[in-house]
Amino acid sequence: MSVIAKSHVDHEVKRFTWNLENLKILATNPNLRDTHVFPFSIGSTIDRASKWKFFLSPDNNNNARFPLSIAFYVQLVEYSGTEEIPIELQISVMGDNNWRYAVFLGIHKFTAASTAPMKCNITTFPLPDGTLGSIFQHGGNRLLKVFIKFQIFGKQRYAISDSDLLSPSFLAKRMNQSSQRYKEIALAMLESGEWSDVTFMTRDGQRVVAHRLILSMHSAVFAAMFAAEMKEKTDGVVNLVDMGGDALKILLKFVYTDEMDEKWGQFYGEIVNAADKYQLTSLTNICDKLLPTLVSWENCTELLKLAELHGMPGAKGEIEEFMKRQV
Repeated sequence: MSVIAKSHVDHEVKRFTWNLENLKILATNPNLRDTHVFPFSIGSTIDRASKWKFFLSPDNNNNARFPLSIAFYVQLVEYSGTEEIPIELQISVMGDNNWRYAVFLGIHKFTAASTAPMKCNITTFPLPDGTLGSIFQHGGNRLLKVFIKFQIFGKQRYAISDSDLLSPSFLAKRMNQSSQRYKEIALAMLESGEWSDVTFMTRDGQRVVAHRLILSMHSAVFAAMFAAEMKEKTDGVVNLVDMGGDALKILLKFVYTDEMDEKWGQFYGEIVNAADKYQLTSLTNICDKLLPTLVSWENCTELLKLAELHGMPGAKGEIEEFMKRQV
């Protein structure tokens, strides 16, 4: 068995898009800094709950070449913790001409006292001065899109584990988790009818929808039915004259999740017949094991005939033993 060490840092990420139109008009607003503010909260999941804001403000370092000088700022507004807050900020600006300008701020550490605004200069080619105003004038854009990725970091963690990630027990656990997730998704699709492409009309008039792909994966009979130029393929409707809607729903639940519904015993005849008819071998095997649990003196003869008809030797043997004990 191998020993595994893992180092990581708690983090939380938020992404924003800020559309800026008619920046020339915005630049004439004397209250720009107070009115064009993008407040947000972050860090609650990593014990670094804090409030921040992005805002626009006239650039103090006004450049005569680009008189429309509006800069982009980030500011810590509220934080009551005692630990430092490292952040990483990525900003890209795209104009109408699809030119893209970007800024990447490496790890910058804040404390509760670090409330001064931080200017985000955008200094990438082709502009020597990277304020929003200079970008606006350079491209002659009416609209700027500002894409922001804000990442905050928390505690550093270190752990040593003596469980091998490739051990059979670990892999089995992960496979079981994946299988359970698949079952949940499949059952949700069945119950909601989302993306369904086939409808069953049952003998009692119920309409039950399902998915051809899932049915075909589990039954060669369904696969042939939906692949061939049969009425079921062209119409997308399958008429069932030998099965009711409630029994069909239990059968479909088993096909989608590999789990038998607890009400199956109320419809055992229909389910056993359908399992054989559609060559659902796993369902037949389950019925072979479960059928004897339903046996009573009143129905033992009927269950024995059902087991013999559909080739279920396990159920047949146990039912015969039950009948012998009653004599």
